[in-house]
Amino acid sequence: MAANLSFPLLILLTTLLLSSTAADDPTAFVYAGCSEPKYPPNSPYQYNLDSLLSSLANAASFSSYSNFTSSAASPFSPVSGLLQCRGDLSLSACSSCVRSALSRLSPLCPYAAAAALQLRGCYIRYGNDSFISRPDTSLLYKTCSSGVDSGLPGADFLQARDSAFSSLAGGSYRVGAVGGVRVEAQCVGDLSDGDCSDCIESAAAQVKASCGGAASGEAYLGKCYVRYYADGARPYAYGGGAGDSDGGHDIVECAT
Repeated sequence: MAANLSFPLLILLTTLLLSSTAADDPTAFVYAGCSEPKYPPNSPYQYNLDSLLSSLANAASFSSYSNFTSSAASPFSPVSGLLQCRGDLSLSACSSCVRSALSRLSPLCPYAAAAALQLRGCYIRYGNDSFISRPDTSLLYKTCSSGVDSGLPGADFLQARDSAFSSLAGGSYRVGAVGGVRVEAQCVGDLSDGDCSDCIESAAAQVKASCGGAASGEAYLGKCYVRYYADGARPYAYGGGAGDSDGGHDIVECAT
């Protein structure tokens, strides 16, 4: 029996503010989300989840995107999950990032029936709904730098930023630069090219609407993210509390 369940986000902006080098650290925390329902300890669901997470840890050494479904302990308690590493990471860095994410998952979301964790360099998610291969443009998290410090005249900066977003094309990991503004976007590897482009367009619209002329900004949707920053600005947004999460995100899952 399936139910729509709230997916509250645990936004820890202070983690991003602790160090100016966090932007260069693939294991720096961005956000986490945990379902309110819990699974019983030592249940078939836990055994399947443990098997799934072990598969994800091993797969990160060989691929920057993988998904699995585990139902060995009980076909009535399946768990699906995926990993996604940033497109510019080596496989060794991908593996380190995923293992760091997995080590934090249980303390952040103890016994959560479904959860997601985004680090700078990788993303993991599990649950027993049909989220794999399903488009999702719902907003999970966004933030903007607190000052307009791009070093470019306002109109020139906005035009360069918008042109940089428009230049993104091809593949799940996309980068571009126009007029001193750099952009990065990535979709989860289970999306088609068309769904990926739609997701990136929606994410870009979120930061354009929210960040104005701020020198950097980022938005994370259910199946993609975008980031931009002006030359000379910190490469990812450090809003000093200016982050914003719009409500929750639904995960559909079965009772365990």
